[in-house]
Amino acid sequence: MNFLIYWPEESLLIDAGFKSIARVPCIFNENWNYQREASWYLRDRSRGEALNLGEQTRYPTKQSLETFGRAICNFLEWCVWSSRPWQEVDYFNDLINGYQKHMESGVFSIRKKPLSASTINSRIDETCNFLKWAARKGLRGSFKVQVQNMNLRLPSRGVGNAYLKEGISRVGQVRADPLVLKIPSDEEVERWLDCVKLEKGETKALMCEIIIKTAIRREECVQWRIWTLPEDRRSWDIVGDKITLKVEYGAKGSKRLDGDGVEVGPSRQIVIPLELAERIHYYREYVRPKIRMKFVNAASNETERRQRMRNIEKRLFLSEYDGEPISGKMLWKAWSEVSIKPYREWSPHLGRHFWCCRTLLNFYLERQKQLAKGVVITGDWITGNAQSDLLTIIKPQLGHLDVKTTNTYLRWLQRLALGARYTDEWIENLEDLDALFGDNFG
Repeated sequence: MNFLIYWPEESLLIDAGFKSIARVPCIFNENWNYQREASWYLRDRSRGEALNLGEQTRYPTKQSLETFGRAICNFLEWCVWSSRPWQEVDYFNDLINGYQKHMESGVFSIRKKPLSASTINSRIDETCNFLKWAARKGLRGSFKVQVQNMNLRLPSRGVGNAYLKEGISRVGQVRADPLVLKIPSDEEVERWLDCVKLEKGETKALMCEIIIKTAIRREECVQWRIWTLPEDRRSWDIVGDKITLKVEYGAKGSKRLDGDGVEVGPSRQIVIPLELAERIHYYREYVRPKIRMKFVNAASNETERRQRMRNIEKRLFLSEYDGEPISGKMLWKAWSEVSIKPYREWSPHLGRHFWCCRTLLNFYLERQKQLAKGVVITGDWITGNAQSDLLTIIKPQLGHLDVKTTNTYLRWLQRLALGARYTDEWIENLEDLDALFGDNFG
């Protein structure tokens, strides 16, 4: 039995007086039977009420609700597959030793292959949220999740010893293998970009280049506005060979609606190379108008043509094929479905890693040049400087940076810089920290 997420027509719900849930999906089974409890949960989840955490100031985005809904659909499918009513599922016997084990072994997966630890843990977490909510609503008996307190030893933010922080972890969650980043060379990236330009067009190639040179998210690139890079060059904030500008559309975090009813995330300042800004400006001034005109002239009649001219598209990047805004899915395909890639798993998210690692490496190489002759480079020297770069340069550009991601970058730089001198003791220390700092269960 399959379950699916259905997004109703927002305007129809608003006209019918259901504005508060107009942006919330609902769940049906494959026979189009409405799943009352699961849909109710998503409505409460959208209002910040499902987790019983008191007053909330941040509410889920549409993409987050899609993720929550897919997790619940998967859980309901497992319940049918394993003949276990969700109202009777318990934590250890059913979720940990049943649902989780089946995902770990690949028995319950589309490709019949083991799923990643992050996928499994996020599905189990959301399932626990749903079952605890259902228990509070009287839709099933009590549901208890076992958690454990943990002392986290975090690296010092400055000079001094590490410090301890208390945390909570869900018992039984899958421990992820430490991520070892595979960062392509500049030459491999250049060949890939040339291939994107040849097979997918110059617009999508420019978008891919923006991601690897700024570390913005795929959705932030797709939602890039005409004015994200100021239209008047005289107002560009230029320092050296870099420009600082603000991004907010497509950003993760607490959302608000702009005047057009479009979701806007928290804004942050990012830095982009001047030469890249010049090419974005050229695209906006000379390439985009031609693509837009092609879209207008493709109208089936004069009335539609005039309407297309009146409807001003505020997103910058338009498809060279039909003149419509390029979607996140289209960009992902342009990125990954080409003949030449650095490696098979290459994705927009790994493009963000590429920028971070190359930036850290460039700062390391600059410092290395400045060192006096004969100075021995140690792991502590590399880590201390890199942590400073992560806090002052990488984090503001990315918009966030957790301990696990920080350690992943430090591992990569340490391996590259020390080579054979890379110590097992050092990586074991980071792996222990990763295990302790696993995603907290709220």
